[in-house]
Amino acid sequence: MKKAVSFLVVLLLVIMLIPSANSFNSSAPQIFSSSLEQKQPLSSTPNVLYDRTAVVAYADKFWDIYNPSYNNYSDSGGDCANFVSQCMIAGGLSLWQGYNGNGAGVDSKGAMPFCDYLHQNLVNYQSATWDYIEWSGTAPSWLSPGDVIIYGDASNETSPDYWRHAVVVVEGYGNNAKISGHTTNRYHVAWNYAFPSPFHRTNFYRLPNGTISEYTQFKVTASALNVRVGPGVQSPYDTPIGQIKLDQQYIAYEYVVNATGKKWWHFWFDNRSAWCSADYTATINENIKFKVDTANLNVRTGPGTGYQIVSNIFSGQTFTAFELLTNGTLDWYHFWCQGRNDTWCCANYTTPITDNMPRSIAGWIPYWSWNSGISTFTNNIELFDEISPFWYKANADGSLNSYSGAGNQTFVKLAHDNDVKVLPLISNEYNKTLVNQILSNLSIMNNHISNIVNLVVANNYDGIDIDYEGLYASDKNNFTLFISNLAEELHSKNRLLSICVQAKWSDSITWDGPGAMDYENLSKHADKLRIMAYDEHWSTSEPGPIASYSWTENIVKYAITKSSKDKIVLGVPFYGRDWWQTGSDTWDSDAYTYTGISGLMTSEGATREWNETAKVPQFTYYDHLGDGKDHYVYYEDNQSLSYKLDLVVKYDLGGICAWSLGNEDQNNFDIMRSKLAVGKSFIFYLSQGWNLITLPLETSYTAEALALNITNCTHIGCWNNSLQKFIIHEKGTGTDNFNLQPGIGYHVYVSTKSKINITGTALKTLSVDLYKGWNSIGWRNFTNIDAESLAQNITNCTAIAYWDSTLGRFIIHPAGAEVSNFAVERGSGYFVYVEEEGY
Repeated sequence: MKKAVSFLVVLLLVIMLIPSANSFNSSAPQIFSSSLEQKQPLSSTPNVLYDRTAVVAYADKFWDIYNPSYNNYSDSGGDCANFVSQCMIAGGLSLWQGYNGNGAGVDSKGAMPFCDYLHQNLVNYQSATWDYIEWSGTAPSWLSPGDVIIYGDASNETSPDYWRHAVVVVEGYGNNAKISGHTTNRYHVAWNYAFPSPFHRTNFYRLPNGTISEYTQFKVTASALNVRVGPGVQSPYDTPIGQIKLDQQYIAYEYVVNATGKKWWHFWFDNRSAWCSADYTATINENIKFKVDTANLNVRTGPGTGYQIVSNIFSGQTFTAFELLTNGTLDWYHFWCQGRNDTWCCANYTTPITDNMPRSIAGWIPYWSWNSGISTFTNNIELFDEISPFWYKANADGSLNSYSGAGNQTFVKLAHDNDVKVLPLISNEYNKTLVNQILSNLSIMNNHISNIVNLVVANNYDGIDIDYEGLYASDKNNFTLFISNLAEELHSKNRLLSICVQAKWSDSITWDGPGAMDYENLSKHADKLRIMAYDEHWSTSEPGPIASYSWTENIVKYAITKSSKDKIVLGVPFYGRDWWQTGSDTWDSDAYTYTGISGLMTSEGATREWNETAKVPQFTYYDHLGDGKDHYVYYEDNQSLSYKLDLVVKYDLGGICAWSLGNEDQNNFDIMRSKLAVGKSFIFYLSQGWNLITLPLETSYTAEALALNITNCTHIGCWNNSLQKFIIHEKGTGTDNFNLQPGIGYHVYVSTKSKINITGTALKTLSVDLYKGWNSIGWRNFTNIDAESLAQNITNCTAIAYWDSTLGRFIIHPAGAEVSNFAVERGSGYFVYVEEEGY
């Protein structure tokens, strides 16, 4: 906490040193609005998951054998409660509370060997419904697979023992239920096999199903991290049951903050639920998250059924895959399991996990069809997060040429007024030699980068979109270097970089064009990879879909193994082509907008056909009035777009970008509204040390949730305007975990350069109450102003201050003075001093 304390001292010194001023604008308009109610974060509730199918699958696998990952009590009083405990753990529960809330009764493997302890855990800590019968009777109607039965002696015996033998229900319901158990081993026998003799009481336990409201993906940051049976290192959790290793990724479905104030992740390890300390992890959103949706799935050493089985995973369990391969008719996930890197499972029996977060919708507007493109954009402007007008062309000397209409500030203002970021496109017009000349000369490359950055800043663009297509494959490394250097310069000014990358679906694609696109390394630097997933069949190819479903899915499946999913933007086509044969094996075609396709179909009397395999529309016609040839037309409409949006949701991609606006079926936008949780994105680059930021979107974050979202963040600070008091939340401690409000400035400490990357919805109105003294505010507008303009627009304001993260100190502008009149920029936080309360 030394850095946090030092920062507080600096802030207090600033407050004492600020001079008073009397100048203010009493007629200033209201520029800040009402604090928004915040949703509560994910809670650490018990019974967050109970997958009954997994319970039954585990019982079926181990009913007559003993899992070596657990203790075996068959020769020391019986293994029945231990076995039932294992089944519950396989279903997602943890018995770490023990029978007394402090772990008592839990053995070194996390199970319970005694039936009476199991009873107390079920009733007191698993919130199970408990009922029983004595001597005679029927099972309760709610009894279901996954529920627990414990047999005992009746209460009227001389020495009653109500809890002597435990079993788990594996089949049937109510009085038809069947059970399995250990000591003696039994498989799917009637629940009343032992009732009323030798046992005279039957206790029934109905476990709640539980729900998962949020998955958290985390990466191990230590060389090795111990996995334990409970959230702590004290007895009985002191003996690790395994380890997970550096950079391995897992998925937590619950967390707790234990008695020492430390956060622990509850996650799947091998075929059981387990715990690890969150202190040695970083939260991420990378690679493929998947859930098992079959009862029992084999884990193998390779991507095929001929490889050795090394473990099993069960229904509902969740993991992270870092590779996806197709072997014959089956897909295979290469994933982290048991702390190993060499494990595979069949992806056909899993479901990808999606976060249902708001997704970015973007579009390109070509200068040659500006009027139709701007009409589409304006009519659907609330959908868009980013817009890319086709405005600039690169030259071989590193300079830039402008296309018609480039730099239209009326358009930029229209976009910004509607919370849409403007990232104009720079094209190479498919000239690979031109780009080679830029990339092969470092001086020209640097000049090109300077020209791009200067263009972006001078025109108040939010970033740039690089569309250099058809490059020499041999330029791959130099192109990556160019993107790396350009990204560094843009990010230093908090501007964004997106790249249009040509479609590829394998590392074996090494020819010019896609062969120059190193998805993995490009994604390390760019903010977005816009994958141009179209032209599967191109202008002179044989006829076929512009982008078939399976072709598009293969591109996506490849991309998500190379880049974090939030950076992947699926380029979707809004056009079609009409092919005709020009020779024995040659073809030509014309491109059409959707409106053009509709007119062509009408004029030729053709009928739309749906290609179920490719999931695209098509039709054919004979041009009897023209060239006298058969024509083959493939195109895109709202139905084909719907399937592509399903892929965005299925694989949890960052969003879509449409080529191009003005070409579309007008119903496309209704499909977007229904299929995607449309939102706005915000990316802000942080310097090492303290940063003063704001969240310019409507979001739901606590200080802890924001800290977990930012790599290498350790503290989030907040100045309480009403109390005139500074509060610091240290990540993982569970203390001072305040809700973040829009329009407020927050202090973020990162140990290395990092960034904020969040999604939310646009803020339509915003007000912040200001109190006498210092107030922390944030600037959410796209239009930047200076400190003096801000001061003049706040009643009774005498000073504005911002935190210079490079110098590590506040810069103060006294209202009415000419000194330190700094820029006020979107995403940054500021302090304002007012003499009287206001807003």
